[in-house]
Amino acid sequence: MTNKTLHKISGTIFAFIAIAHFARVLFLWEILFETVSIPMWVSGVGTAFFGMLAIILFWKSRKE
Repeated sequence: MTNKTLHKISGTIFAFIAIAHFARVLFLWEILFETVSIPMWVSGVGTAFFGMLAIILFWKSRKE
């Protein structure tokens, strides 16, 4: 596999993770870990972080 293919695959996975975090914020889904509720800001940070990773990897795959 070439780096271009790996960047595209990784970018797609990170994009799906970012979309899942965004959907949680949009639809106000609650996540419980045993009895602890995970705050919404965690998904906000996750959306930004994984979204940026996806954008960077797609950008890198186009440059190669």
